[in-house]
Amino acid sequence: MPGESSFYASQQEHQQLLKALRESELLREFSELLASSLDPTHILQILVRRTTEVCEVERCAVWLLDTTRDIFLPSAYHVSSHHLHGKNLQIADKVWHRSSLPFKDPLVHRLFHNNGMLALEDLTLEASPSIHAVTNKFLVRSVLLVALVREGRPVGMMSLDNPGQSRTFSPEQQRFVRAIGQQAAVAIDNAQLYQEAQKERNRAERLIERVQSTYQVATSVNSGKPLSAILESATKHLISGAEATGAAIALLDKDTLTLTHMNGLHPLHSRLKLTPISLQDLPHCFDAAISGKSTFVTHEATEGKEHHWYEQVGLEHILIVPLMIGVQNHKKRRDNKNEDQQTHCAGFAFINYPPSLHHPLQRHYAFALDIATQCALAIEKDQILEKVRHTANLATERAHTLDAVLNAMNEGIIVLNMDGQVIVNNSTVAHFLGLTGKTQESLLTIFQRQPAYTLDGRLLSLEDFPLTRALNGTPIRNERFVGPRTIDNSERVVEVNSVPLFDDEAQQVGIVCAFRDITEQFRVEKRIRNVLDALLHAAEVVSDAGEIKEILHRILVMSLKALSCERGVVQNYDQGTQSFTPLLSLGFADSDDLRWLNEQKHWLEPAAENQTNFRSQILAGHATLVNEEQSPDHPERFRDTMILAAPIIYNNHLFGVMMLDRSHLHTKNQAAAPSPKRTFNVWEIAVVEGIAQFAGLAIE
Repeated sequence: MPGESSFYASQQEHQQLLKALRESELLREFSELLASSLDPTHILQILVRRTTEVCEVERCAVWLLDTTRDIFLPSAYHVSSHHLHGKNLQIADKVWHRSSLPFKDPLVHRLFHNNGMLALEDLTLEASPSIHAVTNKFLVRSVLLVALVREGRPVGMMSLDNPGQSRTFSPEQQRFVRAIGQQAAVAIDNAQLYQEAQKERNRAERLIERVQSTYQVATSVNSGKPLSAILESATKHLISGAEATGAAIALLDKDTLTLTHMNGLHPLHSRLKLTPISLQDLPHCFDAAISGKSTFVTHEATEGKEHHWYEQVGLEHILIVPLMIGVQNHKKRRDNKNEDQQTHCAGFAFINYPPSLHHPLQRHYAFALDIATQCALAIEKDQILEKVRHTANLATERAHTLDAVLNAMNEGIIVLNMDGQVIVNNSTVAHFLGLTGKTQESLLTIFQRQPAYTLDGRLLSLEDFPLTRALNGTPIRNERFVGPRTIDNSERVVEVNSVPLFDDEAQQVGIVCAFRDITEQFRVEKRIRNVLDALLHAAEVVSDAGEIKEILHRILVMSLKALSCERGVVQNYDQGTQSFTPLLSLGFADSDDLRWLNEQKHWLEPAAENQTNFRSQILAGHATLVNEEQSPDHPERFRDTMILAAPIIYNNHLFGVMMLDRSHLHTKNQAAAPSPKRTFNVWEIAVVEGIAQFAGLAIE
């Protein structure tokens, strides 16, 4: 009847609507579940379990594509069949995880090119031999295959079936499974991308830690820290960077290996001090030292003395890295195969791993080699420094011995007994200690009559006096003090050396001291220091100046101060016109600088008939002293002149001249003041010439 037909249609639509709502709710639930985690394993377990439940099948399996080998590998499956025994399920689980499906199989190709879904009533009739072997093992008959694709990229495939049964899959069921597959493909691909990103991030963090550890050890090597501190730091970094449980470093001296540092190890006898061991008793270390390559040794691979020594140290599975000295440039080693390479093993780094680790990873080898290289550099540097120190000590001792002999032969000499009493002295030493010829006075009496001072003017106590300290056993080598003044009442600087005096029974009975007057040497050294300080100050003055005039102004101010001059001028030099023009002046009254410069033109820019040697000296780049002594032909022109002129030059290019004036403070139109004339000595000329060259360099 029409009414009944209408009611039936309405019921069908209602059922379809309910079914659609249920599918929509299930898909939403699927979406939330799949989005709740970025762990691929967790996502796949949720997928196969819920798909089995909502699609009303007994088994669901997911295979993920390995793009490197073009095969599908089993990833997750769920079975809800009650007619399969638990033992059979365990056997099937082991077999399934060892199986694989080729990506280029015709059936797989058909799946991915048939809109991503295949519903097969009997898989055994259409499967290739490779897939047929899998279907027989797992009792696959009717199956619904769904391709998992993300943005055109195959991710994997999903299969739904009832083990050992034939059945059909309705269009609605296929449509629902397709929707599940689409969501699953997105979730699985996102999880895989996240997992890859996490791997890359962890790898980057490990690389950063490795670089930081290597940098810290390298910084310790270059900072001059003691070798023990460097090796201690290296063991700590080896444990963290190589992901080990402990580390140790042993140094090799000839054929003997001595453990010097260990960290994180638990020796068999913690209170027992390990004795050095011969390299011949450690065959794996011996081979590593010969080859220069790292090696991994398990606890079971050792025996005899080697096994016992490793147990004493607390080593189990060991990565042995030789510390090779001289292996810095591998390319150079390849290019010079015929040359004798001066390389040898200086020790070993032992990195301990637990028995659960079958073999260290490649990154562990690389990191251990980096740290070992820095340790080898530190050991080599320490050995070089030790040789240098030893050589320096020998050279110093021989030099001191020779100096003592020479000083004793040519300068003052005095012999004191252990009570400080003068036994023998020559006449020369009287000038240094204030003695009156031959004397038997005590050191205390001498010191009370004629005290001594340090070079900075501090009064020396009797306990600090060099001869007193020599009697107390302190070697005196080239020590200086200020003794009695000279005839012109200036300070006398004395240098003293001492050696012990022994009798026939090798018992010390006194000391022999040699003195020499180094007053002039000390003055020269002081002048050299002043020159160097002035030049260094000149470099600092011009280093941050930006303008040429500012540079020259600073140079002029500093030169006047260094030489205690009151007046000075800087003039530019024009290469084209070969003339000098005033640039700046200091210390002159108003308009006095121009008047003074005009007075100097007769020698700086002379007429043809009045040529002087001063201008040619400046043009040649030499500092010159302008006074009457330097002009014997016309002394009357320079009677009251005392000027130091220094060319400002660099690379034979003359920029100008700096003139410092110590002349009487008057001009030719004024009366001369009765002040003494101050000349410039050779040290002051050298200082000004050096400062002017610095100025030329800065201007260039």
